[in-house]
Amino acid sequence: MRYLLVVLFVLVGTNLGNASISVSVHDVKVKYDKIKTIQGNFIQSQCSESEGTCQQFEGKFYISKPNFSRMEITSPVKQVIVTDSNNVLIYLVNKKKVYIQPASMSINFFGIFDMFLNDTTNFIMVSQDTNFSALEYKKDSLDQQEVFTELKFYINKKTSLIEKFSFTDMNGNENTFELSNIKLNPKMGNKLFTLEVPKGTEFIKY
Repeated sequence: MRYLLVVLFVLVGTNLGNASISVSVHDVKVKYDKIKTIQGNFIQSQCSESEGTCQQFEGKFYISKPNFSRMEITSPVKQVIVTDSNNVLIYLVNKKKVYIQPASMSINFFGIFDMFLNDTTNFIMVSQDTNFSALEYKKDSLDQQEVFTELKFYINKKTSLIEKFSFTDMNGNENTFELSNIKLNPKMGNKLFTLEVPKGTEFIKY
């Protein structure tokens, strides 16, 4: 079974070193520097060209700077994914199983965003319309540490928020995330980032 690709939303600071980058990129940097917590809805589409299949996941996300996140997947099967600086806990509700993996095995989206902002020579604007700017970064080859390529952001010009992003992962799967109902700096308690499961749930490390 293919599970939701875990994306850790860790907010990190950026350092723009090239003033020639589009002003919309600067606006995004200013916006996200002020974010401490963020929540909203997401839809992820994951397509495998080799298998000729596509799968869609829907749910809600909650993020607290710098290391905490919670993703509640409601479709196609219920999952809860809680992360901190050390681990990712993936709770399959119907199977009563929790998979535990190191946080380093997951893709840190805002960490990726930070890297691209600082690598201005490969950061390009590919399209614009009335509402959105599309920004893309490409490399001919990947370093061993990298697990993605062809990352693209769609930035809402009015809000300077990223409302859509896409990339190809290390397995060749094309992933697209669409974010909606985004709320900035809502109050979040510690309990939100604690995974509560019923007795008899199996914990599996991998």
